[in-house]
Amino acid sequence: MTNEKNDLEVTNLAPINPKIWDSFLKNLYRSQWPEKLPHPILDNLYQTSSLRPKKFFSMKNNNALTGISATNIEQKISRAVTFIGIDRQQFSKPDSIKLIQTNINYLKKMNIQTMNIQTEEFDTQIQKILIQLGFKKIRKYSNLIHDSKILQSVEIPDSIQLGSLQIGDEKKFTDILNKSFEKEWGFCPNTVEEIIHSIYSSNHNLNDIVILKKNNEFISFNWTQIFNKNIGKIGMIGVHPKFQNLGIGKITVLAGMNYLKSNKIKTITLEVDEANLRAIKLYTALEFKKYFSTIWFEKIL
Repeated sequence: MTNEKNDLEVTNLAPINPKIWDSFLKNLYRSQWPEKLPHPILDNLYQTSSLRPKKFFSMKNNNALTGISATNIEQKISRAVTFIGIDRQQFSKPDSIKLIQTNINYLKKMNIQTMNIQTEEFDTQIQKILIQLGFKKIRKYSNLIHDSKILQSVEIPDSIQLGSLQIGDEKKFTDILNKSFEKEWGFCPNTVEEIIHSIYSSNHNLNDIVILKKNNEFISFNWTQIFNKNIGKIGMIGVHPKFQNLGIGKITVLAGMNYLKSNKIKTITLEVDEANLRAIKLYTALEFKKYFSTIWFEKIL
């Protein structure tokens, strides 16, 4: 660190007052994303409660916080995901490069092999920097919204039971989550301890995890989240491989949507990989529409 005027500081989060971090994010949200809908990158910058290792860096000019980064380290698959927030009113290309390079250097020391960064679709400033640093575009994700008052009814076969996650079901839930996503891009298997930590955190509720069973076996789930009295989110939808391509996915989506609507949620959001054409087709048929897109970049370290 240095005290020279106009010089850049890159520090760990520890010396920064959490209130300053929170205030910076709120101001970033207001200045760069005036919508009331969830912003995926900002959501990830806010969500710091996880059992997986995280690394935080900050960027300062004239003693004012101008940029931050939060890196999630997935040691099982030797990957790290970095989320970046930069005050565009004080944007500096050299400073932004240094913030990203600091993360790269740190991850190399950790022997992490792959680094991913999510950017807004039209954020050409950061995208040009990433390409300059050797990153490549690999994925595009869309954030969808359903705000129609009309919702398709869900017809559940008599052989399937609909309910919510119960205390004691954590291992079953971990198993179906891992099996449902084991072939998906970027998925890192969860331990039971990690799932317990997530589902019992302050912003989650057991009832928010809708479960479909057959003969007491978990066959699918819809992990929803309620942000406030008007906005809810479908965070994850998983179907056990044995029950895929049988129409269970649509039933599971609608079951979660009906749960959110029963809690007086007017607007439902979700995020989807645009390479997942089957999911895009389903969500379009259910009257979801796109409101935001992000581009994923990758660098082999």
